[in-house]
Amino acid sequence: MSTRSSRDPAEATPQVAGALRAFERDLDAFIQSLAHGNPLVSLDPRFANQHPVEAVCNAFATIDYGMEDEVQASVTCVGVVCAAPATIDQAEQLNAAKENLRAVCAPLQKHRVRMRVRNAEGEEAVRMTTLVRVILRNIGRSHLNLTAAYRHLPILGAQPTRIAYTRALTRRVRRMTREALLDRLQFSDKPGAAEDRARLRAATDAHLALVDPHVPNVRANVWYQSRDSRNRDCVQLSAELPLLYRAGRRPALPEITFPDAADWARVADGPRRPRATKLEPEPFLSTLPVFRYRPPPRRR
Repeated sequence: MSTRSSRDPAEATPQVAGALRAFERDLDAFIQSLAHGNPLVSLDPRFANQHPVEAVCNAFATIDYGMEDEVQASVTCVGVVCAAPATIDQAEQLNAAKENLRAVCAPLQKHRVRMRVRNAEGEEAVRMTTLVRVILRNIGRSHLNLTAAYRHLPILGAQPTRIAYTRALTRRVRRMTREALLDRLQFSDKPGAAEDRARLRAATDAHLALVDPHVPNVRANVWYQSRDSRNRDCVQLSAELPLLYRAGRRPALPEITFPDAADWARVADGPRRPRATKLEPEPFLSTLPVFRYRPPPRRR
């Protein structure tokens, strides 16, 4: 649930700036180690080019929004990288820096503040934004993509013998209170926002569902040569970024099966198999993708 900000930006700004500097320092060290470490790289044909190491480095290093990027979108580059032990050590250090950055910034995303902006017509307007975005703007990092910055580098826990990729469409459903949704809509001037606020105030539901659009999700099923530190001989993990693993005495790539053409052709608005859901079929609001929960079935 988001709240009005009671945090002092002057107090939080040095913490955010310090965590961001440490993260970017470790990111640069990792990219340099990867670029000059002669890794073995195999990329899905969609992402392959004449410079695979450069393509991998760009995927890991892209943490800023481009001009046409959607909010919370991140770079996808499907592939496998066998890297030197020193490079994997740098990757693990970078993941720790990512966790520290999230620990500092994520709580600030729950605090919302008013900010004056200019709309497309040049008129001043007031909109709600998160405290962390205000701080990033103040330190000259307004284009930082926190989703990309938080995203861990996928490091395999043992030598892989086989990797098989799949691509599915998933969506996130967040359970939210009416008060949190009203807070989001409080300063919205979209057509229908006033009616949505009235509907929320009149509703008796304690919680509603805020539903994100379906997005593609690439996963990898990995089979290990020997068990990892958690006693697993196979794992499934998110694989929008290239998978990293530590090179042994004789560096080699495993057997790899990338998503097929049908997997890549599947789009969010394409046909999907009907699934049982706890949500009503039609949205409850017009300006936010909010759905009511179905009433629980009556017991006989």
